[in-house]
Amino acid sequence: MYAVFGNPIGHSLSPYLINKLLNISCSKISLGKSFDKKALLDLLEKRKIHYGNVTYPYKKIFFDYSDSLKFPADKIFSINAFTYKDNKIISTNTDGEGFFLAIYFSNFKIYKKLINNKVILIAGTGSTAKSIAFSAKIRGITPIFISRKKNLNQNGIKIIIDYKRGLELIMKNHNHVIASTLPFSVLSIIFNNELEKEKIINSKENIFTEDGSDDEENSIDIFKFFNYAYEKRIIIFDSNYKNYLSIKKAGLNINLNDNLFDGLYQFIGQGLLSIHFFTGKNFMNKRIIDQMKDQLINESLR
Repeated sequence: MYAVFGNPIGHSLSPYLINKLLNISCSKISLGKSFDKKALLDLLEKRKIHYGNVTYPYKKIFFDYSDSLKFPADKIFSINAFTYKDNKIISTNTDGEGFFLAIYFSNFKIYKKLINNKVILIAGTGSTAKSIAFSAKIRGITPIFISRKKNLNQNGIKIIIDYKRGLELIMKNHNHVIASTLPFSVLSIIFNNELEKEKIINSKENIFTEDGSDDEENSIDIFKFFNYAYEKRIIIFDSNYKNYLSIKKAGLNINLNDNLFDGLYQFIGQGLLSIHFFTGKNFMNKRIIDQMKDQLINESLR
């Protein structure tokens, strides 16, 4: 049996993807606030869970309780997929490789541009960002993290700039490629009017507080950075795909520029690599990726 662990988890399309390709039972599970390793192993045994994916906020729990870390999780110290057998949890991370391989198989022209440019700007510094950065480095691409956090030169992250400096970079070079791993969609930035912008900046539930800062000037810099990139048709990969599906579900007629790519391809890529880790089966090809994207869109519209 397969399970995806997260909270909230109701929106997850992972069980649908796994079931479509492997035809096995799938479930969505949220854990309690306090969960020791014995309780986790008991749950896996009771539910007969042999493998699964892990998302916020349980990645650290599974990382800490893993008996073995497989490449590249052993290098970046973050996991998103695991197998369970003989009372042992073996984990890996498929986010970064899923990002690059999905682009490779779905749009080789963009992949070639990314490889030739040798630089990728990554918005965010969480586990997905670090995974993409690691996969970029092994391809000879220099990752530059964009964040409002201070003093982040740790855990192997070498180059970190703020959004103001990021804007200066893309103004000088429109060939740069941007990967957003932020917990909100780039769409929420591009299509915000001034009133909505003020609400976001001044809100107690500030959508930018995930990076440890609530500085208003830097919040405005985020809007400037992404709006400039979008208007100048600089390539943006948005790991968040929920807003794009919501637009389709609502039947809204929004014509997006062709430089903005939603996160469904990345989601499918990491999912297919997770399946390979679970079972050894390889579904990574353009036909299946395109087919799964169409099916996931249709499923979300129900």
